[in-house]
Amino acid sequence: MTVTVRRLLTWLAILVIVGFGIHFLADFEWAETGRAMLGTRLLFLLAAALVGLLSPVCKATALYVILRSLKPVRWSTTQGATFVGTALTIISGAVVGEAARARVLVARDGVSWTEGITSILYLRLIEGLGLAVFLVVGPVFFPVPEPIRVAQGVAAAVLLAAAVLVRLRWWGVVTAHAPARLRKAAHVIGEMGSLRNLPTLALLAVANWTAQWITYDLALRAVGLPVGHAAAFVSLIATNVVGAVQLPAGNLGVFQASMVVALAPFGVSAEHGVAAGIVLQAALTLPILAIALGLFGVAGVARLRSVGDNGQ
Repeated sequence: MTVTVRRLLTWLAILVIVGFGIHFLADFEWAETGRAMLGTRLLFLLAAALVGLLSPVCKATALYVILRSLKPVRWSTTQGATFVGTALTIISGAVVGEAARARVLVARDGVSWTEGITSILYLRLIEGLGLAVFLVVGPVFFPVPEPIRVAQGVAAAVLLAAAVLVRLRWWGVVTAHAPARLRKAAHVIGEMGSLRNLPTLALLAVANWTAQWITYDLALRAVGLPVGHAAAFVSLIATNVVGAVQLPAGNLGVFQASMVVALAPFGVSAEHGVAAGIVLQAALTLPILAIALGLFGVAGVARLRSVGDNGQ
């Protein structure tokens, strides 16, 4: 798919979303959303913000485990890189954020660009497998809507395929037919993807998703919606699946729409769903932005953003 076609599809998707948004907002009761937000219980919101910080810490620790098999890196470097990368993803999108994260690894601990970018790619793969485990196990303990049951089956199939690839060592056979650039990335992943690290990485991935699940649950309670762990679980899956598209920076608006759809089967009105989405997104993003600014300063974050905009 060419760049022109991708841009055309992106703008088409944005226009469709805006069209539906205008139609939706025409009859929307903003006053009800405002009342729900004004009634936010601050202790629950503070707890959600603190627990939410465990997610980037788990991601950064997993990145440290991945990279240390190649060369000595500092845990503090992977933490700083992850926080500023996540902050820039919120502000400018995933490409800028990941480029900035790699730039910090290169500048502070001498990681090569190939190792930096590939380690982030590998981390994404581990996070995806962690989400699959989370998706398979979670619905065993509580009822969820039918689409989540379908996703559970898909996740189980993905995990089975991954287990077969690892067990029978078919990874090399699969990547041998990939383009040259992907083969190079696969070779680096092979160097950093020691099997003895997989249990640790899997635990960190599950801990990451569990921390997010608890954050969602606390945020829902903060706006007076004690709708249960299943609602938080479905909201987590919905916002992350839809958020993978990354249309506007930080998925502002898209995140709230995902919350509305996810909470509807649990009897939550659109007005309260939007309130929950706004409060939850604030709990997930504002602490990370504050920590990134504290670690790198406004000028440092701006420089890293320019690096990401330029692709390196």
